[in-house]
Amino acid sequence: MLARADTGDIVDKYEINHRFTRELILTAPFSAPRLSFLHATLEVPPLEPARLLLPGDLYIRVSTSLANSTKNQTIGGVESDFDGVFHEWAALDASLGVFSHLEISTRIVYSGWNEKYDKLTILNENGYPIVRYEALDYYGIGVSGRNSNVSKIVLRGKTPLFSSVDPTFDLAFDASVKFPIGRARNLTNAGTTDLNFSVLGSLFLSPVTFHVNAGIGVPLGKQNLFIEEAGVDLNYFFQAGVCANWQISDSLALAIQLEGNTTAFRDVPFLDYPAVTLFAGLRKFFGNLVVEGGVGRGLLHNGSYNWEYYLSVGYQFGQLGKHPNGVATRDAGYSIQRPF
Repeated sequence: MLARADTGDIVDKYEINHRFTRELILTAPFSAPRLSFLHATLEVPPLEPARLLLPGDLYIRVSTSLANSTKNQTIGGVESDFDGVFHEWAALDASLGVFSHLEISTRIVYSGWNEKYDKLTILNENGYPIVRYEALDYYGIGVSGRNSNVSKIVLRGKTPLFSSVDPTFDLAFDASVKFPIGRARNLTNAGTTDLNFSVLGSLFLSPVTFHVNAGIGVPLGKQNLFIEEAGVDLNYFFQAGVCANWQISDSLALAIQLEGNTTAFRDVPFLDYPAVTLFAGLRKFFGNLVVEGGVGRGLLHNGSYNWEYYLSVGYQFGQLGKHPNGVATRDAGYSIQRPF
């Protein structure tokens, strides 16, 4: 996570910090959402780097993604069927370095299912649909009335767990809260306020950076995905992921990441399976503009999406203030230092 200065160059502190943030963004894991089955309605946090933005750094991106999940299973003589594409049509993410020990982020998502083609026919032991409003489609007496809408707002904070002189390793703690918004009939959130707590680790071994995330998610409040008669409560779940990011050049990186989570739907036998997915993508800088995209593939069919497609455009803004971090040098040595 360091940049070299050419021999004889003197780089001002603002430029050093700008390059530091550029490499941080370039070597980060991909923040593709985890959209497996109805877990798409919960906040299963995407992978994050352990290293924080410098104070005053601002990074904003807009992304779009979709994931297809299909499954047909007979349980207790009753056949259930799921064939749906969840679209995050547009997600706005903004991250800001506040202090050397605090980074905050927010995420606003506009998402939806395809009302006409998707089948969310999950039945109970009596053969009755338990996903709210889906009985209208199942019995042919109407339509579920699902539409896309602004579905959630996520607030997140990240802080280092220790201050180390080791420039190659970072460990951080990350906490987030998701607030459900939008119409319950659209099934784009579970109606719960989701808390997530994660430990993040990053190891910088140029040109490869490794990331590991692990944590727990806790849905709070009453769910509104299933009818009350089904007696479904959402459970806490564990999530984790690993990523290897190869920095091919000072503006291009390739990453591959393995992600998984346990189920939050232990009261629904059809959905009581973990999700494990493999994702790969490319990230490219064009000046301060960042373009990235990738594809994910589910590894455990019963609980994972089949395919996910992700595309994002971001912008690295100049720092909102100049900082004393970083040491300019006339030598050919490393010129970007740790921010804490």
